[in-house]
Amino acid sequence: MGTVILSSGTRLSVEEVDGEATLLQLYEDVACEHYTDSYRTRMIDVWGKLGRQGWGILPVLHELTKGKNERLAAAANSAIKKIDPGAPTIGKDVTTTTSTSSVPHRRPSDYSDNRFPVQSGHSTVWKKVEKKNVAFTEVQVGNDLSEGTRVSGTCFFCEKNSVYPKNLRKISELIVGPKKLFCNFCLRNEFYKLRHQKHVLLMSFRGVIAYYYYCFHLSPKTSAMYMMDLEGYINLHVRFGKQNPLFRYDPESYLWFVDFSKVGNKPRQMPLEYVLETVVGILSTFDIYNNAKDVSPAQFFQKYREAITDFHHHRRRPKSQRILTPTFYGCGIPHETNLGRAIPVNMLRNFTPNQLVESYKCKRSCI
Repeated sequence: MGTVILSSGTRLSVEEVDGEATLLQLYEDVACEHYTDSYRTRMIDVWGKLGRQGWGILPVLHELTKGKNERLAAAANSAIKKIDPGAPTIGKDVTTTTSTSSVPHRRPSDYSDNRFPVQSGHSTVWKKVEKKNVAFTEVQVGNDLSEGTRVSGTCFFCEKNSVYPKNLRKISELIVGPKKLFCNFCLRNEFYKLRHQKHVLLMSFRGVIAYYYYCFHLSPKTSAMYMMDLEGYINLHVRFGKQNPLFRYDPESYLWFVDFSKVGNKPRQMPLEYVLETVVGILSTFDIYNNAKDVSPAQFFQKYREAITDFHHHRRRPKSQRILTPTFYGCGIPHETNLGRAIPVNMLRNFTPNQLVESYKCKRSCI
């Protein structure tokens, strides 16, 4: 009576073993061709008694079943059945292998073209392809879309492109009227009312966020900013901007909505300088001095200052655009970037959070 020491340290008593033996020693005893057939057969029986604990010897046993020694082949077949009860009937002429293991998958004797192997634990199970007839029926629908239909559209005020379900379109039509579509954010804050739209300035810092994304994160040449760093700057600028109660933020579009009906020199109104100070604070959260050293932060802020001041006094929005979204161009930024070419202005101004999400998913799929 001997003892077999498993890899976990557990000791099993086995009659065929003399003294103590590890799994490595038993493996070498079976694989070594210099030992007698009777001794190797006895060691193969030991592996069979180990059951599932002996799965490591399966490659050697499968090789023995293909050899000319019938005695070892019979012992190996018997041990395989004990170690891997789900193994199919073994044939010597046909085998298939997988890249995950050196152990061949034996095809059953009744193999046909519509059967395929499926790995289940340490066992290989052959399954049959089932064919089913599918009938396609044409569904008759009216001109109106179904309840669950989602349609892409653009908000009438903030110009946010989004997918709108039918129930939201119905709510928008009930509140606003036909032929006008507003997003949830604008409906919730009553920006569909003309008297509110007149006094609300749409502002964004997409120019900075998009420039960081394309030049410092997406560029394969000088990728100096991780996704977590970029998200950190975005979250920090949101936290700072929300300290001013007149700044409302839509996270789905990177847009700030500033109500200038409450800005002025009258009682219970906020001075214009407070709005400009908030913009300066938001720009400081992006650390432009260190990240974009060629850019002049003073010139960049001047773009915001002029547009905000003009809107405050005359209610004029930026020329040819509803949203105030300045870019680094004209502030000392070179025309040739890390991407090897200048980034189009529309790519910077129309940057959305969805592009960050898609980039993250793409990179995760490549890992």
